[in-house]
Amino acid sequence: MAQWLNTIEGFCDPARQKEFSEWYDNIHLDDILKTPGFLAGRRYEAREFRDGRGAYLTMYDIETDDIDRTMAVRIAKRREEVGQGRGITALTIIWKDVLWKLIAELVPAREHNPHMTRWVNLVETNCVDASREKEFNDWYTNVHLPDVLDTPGFTAARRYEAKEFRDGRGKYLTVYEIETDDIDHTMAVRLEKRKREVEQGRGSTLWTPVWRDVLWKLLTPIRNYQPPRRQERQDQKALLGKTNGTSEGLKNRFSCSGLEGSEHAIHGGLGVMAVQGFSRIRTNRTGCSQIGTHERRGGTTYS
Repeated sequence: MAQWLNTIEGFCDPARQKEFSEWYDNIHLDDILKTPGFLAGRRYEAREFRDGRGAYLTMYDIETDDIDRTMAVRIAKRREEVGQGRGITALTIIWKDVLWKLIAELVPAREHNPHMTRWVNLVETNCVDASREKEFNDWYTNVHLPDVLDTPGFTAARRYEAKEFRDGRGKYLTVYEIETDDIDHTMAVRLEKRKREVEQGRGSTLWTPVWRDVLWKLLTPIRNYQPPRRQERQDQKALLGKTNGTSEGLKNRFSCSGLEGSEHAIHGGLGVMAVQGFSRIRTNRTGCSQIGTHERRGGTTYS
């Protein structure tokens, strides 16, 4: 099945932040993970204000071959939850259900420190030349991501392609996972390393940043979907039956140019590679349609 990421950003009434946190952690996240296809969720707080972005970010991992149907089920379930008094008015959403399809995943084989503060760095980009988009994607996945993951503190990288155009957002999203108790130092190291990579000819002129180094600190640890009991499974099947949707399946062919290693398996159009130094690599080929460009807005730029 295809892997998707649903991102939601918003602001909370400062006087109700505690209420919002308790509602999200104890009610809302569990409700969402009862939606068929939603596998995991977590919540972050922005490191600094960025014009056009929220103060809080929620990210949900979804597995489905029919994202439209899955989201229709989620929206119907959301209405039911509000009708049952399980909603909240403390949150103002500015980016709702921004959907991204996973196209590449690199996870180095290294030990994680559970005591370190966990962050994500979100980078959104566009390719400047649609006729060279394959070249751009090959460079980004096969050269740039491994370079970034060679930076101390960077523990994983995942690339996504937007489901549809959203004004003010990029066509491609990269989510870097970071473990550090000094995010400024870690990002400064990344900046210096990035300069050396460019000097060594490992950069590219094919990309333009839309959002760069949008940093988020983990608040609610990743919570995974728990398999439902028998009655809950029957209720989920009934809920799916109430929505209409078609599944076109995945037709992307596996490609991994520039990566050394042998193919291990293919899941949902994503090639899973066994490569020295990485515990998991997945990649596939993306199309060449281009989304309009927008300039980065505010904030500190590191890489």
